[in-house]
Order: sequence, then C-alpha cells, then structure tokens
Amino acid sequence: METPFFSIIIPVYQVERYLPACLESVLAQDFDDYEIILVDDGSKDASGKICDDYCGRYPETVRVVHKANEGQLSARLAGLRLAVGRYICFLDSDDCLAEGMLGRLYETIQGTHSDVVLFRWRCIDENGVPTGETIPAAFPQSGPVEKKAIFERVLSTNLLNTLWSKCCRRELFDVDSDQCGNYSIRNGEDLLQSLPVLYLAESFYYLSEELYLYRLHNASITHTYRKGRHRSINVVSEVQYDYIVKMGLDTPQNRAVFLQSYLVCVWRDIEAMYRDRGTKPDRNAVLDELRSFEFVKQARCYLSSCGLPAQERLGIAVFYQNDNRKMNA
Repeated sequence: METPFFSIIIPVYQVERYLPACLESVLAQDFDDYEIILVDDGSKDASGKICDDYCGRYPETVRVVHKANEGQLSARLAGLRLAVGRYICFLDSDDCLAEGMLGRLYETIQGTHSDVVLFRWRCIDENGVPTGETIPAAFPQSGPVEKKAIFERVLSTNLLNTLWSKCCRRELFDVDSDQCGNYSIRNGEDLLQSLPVLYLAESFYYLSEELYLYRLHNASITHTYRKGRHRSINVVSEVQYDYIVKMGLDTPQNRAVFLQSYLVCVWRDIEAMYRDRGTKPDRNAVLDELRSFEFVKQARCYLSSCGLPAQERLGIAVFYQNDNRKMNA
C-alpha cells in the first residue's frame, strides 16, 4: 500500500449493531486516499467478525487488530502505532463520517498546511436520523486559530475535548509513550490524548462545518454512570490545568473559570451517581473521596458563580457540609 493521506483509526468494542453503518460512511466518501485501522478491543459480540469481514472485502484499505480489552485510550494508541497516513482521523465505531468529510479536510489541509484541523459535529439518533440538537460552535467562524485561543477554549468548554473532532498531523502523536497507567480512565480520555497534540502543534484551522455524526443512544458513555468516574475526571482535570500553566494562562481569572467549570462537572457526576441507584455505602464513599480532592476544596469559593441553577447550587452546598445523610435525603 502506498502511503495514504489519512489514517482513520476506529476503536471497536461491542458495537455489532452500529459498526457496518460506521464503516460504510467511510467507504462512501468521495475522497479515497485513506486507510482504515480497526482495533477490536476484546469485543465479545460479532464486532470482531464484522471487522474481519470488511478486511477481507477491502484488503488494500482495511487493517484489523484484535487485542485484549483495555479501553479506548489503549485501542487508539494501538491504532496509532500502525498508522502510516500523513494525517490522523479518529472515528468512534458507533458514529459516522458526514458525507464529503475527508474531501473537505483534504482541501483545507492543502490550502492551509495546518497541523490540526478542528470541526463541528451534529447528533444523530440510534437509527442515524439527525436529532436537530444544535451543538454550539467553538469559535465564531471558520479560519486560522491561535494556539492560545485553543487552550483558552479548553479551559472553559468541552467543545474541543474529543479526538474525533480533530484531524491531526501524525507526527504530533507520541506513540512510544507509556500510557498504561491511564488505561483505566473511561471519562476524559479524549482530552488526555488531545492535550499533548494541541500543545505540540503550531498551526490550527477551525471549520465551522458539521463533518462528523455523533450517535446518541442509551449505551453511550455519556448516558451511563461508571464507578470510579469521579477519579477519572479528577486525573484528567489535573493534567488539563498543567497544560494551562505550560501555556502561561495560569491567571486568577482563568483559574476561576477553570474551577467553576470543574465544580459543574463534579455536580453532574454526583447527579449521575444518584441516578444509577447504587448502594448508600458506595455513594457515601464517593462523596467522601470527592471532598478530599484538592480542586474540589479550591472550587468551593466559586459555588455562587459556577453557572449551576439555584436548586443545584443548593445541592452542592449540602455536599460541602460533609453530611452524607442530608445528601442522601
């Protein structure tokens, strides 16, 4: 195979229902200078067989890796180690590429020579029908973006967190780094992998176009609570702020913005935990551990300005009273 322009890395786990549509959305693109790397992360359903079937049908385009289940971060890293394309695109196996996405990215890269191209997405339902949900734009319009502006947005919003909303020059990824200590992270791993790439990149271009189709369904990680998620969020937030410091953005104002956003994440995690209806001892253990986190302690003084509705601010004020009986009530 000649060196392709794009390597499209698709981590695969338990998605037999959605994987064919995902792959067909790539194969239907009007730009065909790409390779597809499927990383089967220990699927127990028919996903692994579907991967092999497509590899057999498109041997010049599709490559497959079967590995033990270690999570999406590990699967993406395995794909990166095989990738040979000039630019890397990521695609979650239950999502799809929008029509003409690769051609649009190619045109943009050829015209701007950017290290990273960022773009918008739109939501689809389980059947692939657009939901009509409007995702805010990270920037007012398409065009070049300064690195400082990128990190200022990372500080205050999650609109730039996902890897699949970025097309990045392959050399920006450190494929030899030892990231096994973070394989257990199941929330925020996209940002964890994005931050080093954004920091190393020198040129950025933002496309205010919906080039990716994000599928909303009940099995999505955003719709389920995972035990230990509060730890993942805390680890990723610490790394996130380290990069804010590296960028020279550690001002009192920016710290306030960060801690306000962090406090909102903490409360959303608490809400998800209670929706999960776990046992009271498990909930109490999470609440106690949350209160021990340094960022949680620092964020307390920003409770009145954190952007939560009044009723939710009251809830987190109760959380800060260290009385789990009141929280459970």
